[in-house]
Parts: sequence; structure tokens; C-alpha cells
Amino acid sequence: MFEGGGLLDFALPIRIISQRNGARSILDYGSGKGIQYDKGRAILDGKPADVRDYWGVDEILVFDPGLSDKATPIATDGVISTDVLEHFSHADISRIIEEVCSLTTKFV
Repeated sequence: MFEGGGLLDFALPIRIISQRNGARSILDYGSGKGIQYDKGRAILDGKPADVRDYWGVDEILVFDPGLSDKATPIATDGVISTDVLEHFSHADISRIIEEVCSLTTKFV
């Protein structure tokens, strides 16, 4: 399983979208192990950072369909998915996108 570090390439755009939409919670759909959210692990703007603080949200939830301990997605203000859809079969993509869109009240 991937650690999820590729997400950090999108940290600034997610921050902007999150702030514009007043998001207080974000679900990372396809988060991998989710260690990118461990406090101080992420390097943002050249220094260790807490992604939660950087995005200005109260909560970041992780979901990865390949990990049984992260197997139930929960609805939040925003849903991000930066590196998972390409791992599903084409036949499942429409259903997964519908699921992702049903889990948010503000943005995908």
C-alpha cells in the first residue's frame, strides 16, 4: 500500500478550495496508509507542517478501499481523491464517482 505522500503536491490547491468553501472536515478517499497526516510529517512551504492546520480544517478522515481498517467512508464537507481511481476497473468507476460525490456537502 502507498503511504499517500503524493497528496502533498496538491496541498495548496486543496487549501484554497477548502477555505473558499468553508470546509471544516475533509475525507481523503484513497488515502493509502494516511501517514501524510501525521503531525509534522508533511513538508509544506519548506517546513514540517500539520496538514489539518495548513488546510484550516478541524478534521481529516481517511478511507482506503484496499485497507480493511479504513474501509468505511464517512460524509464530510469535502472529499479529495488524488491517486486512487486509476486502480479501479473501468466498470466500477461510475459507481465510485457517485459514491464520492454522495459523501460531501461542499466540494469534491
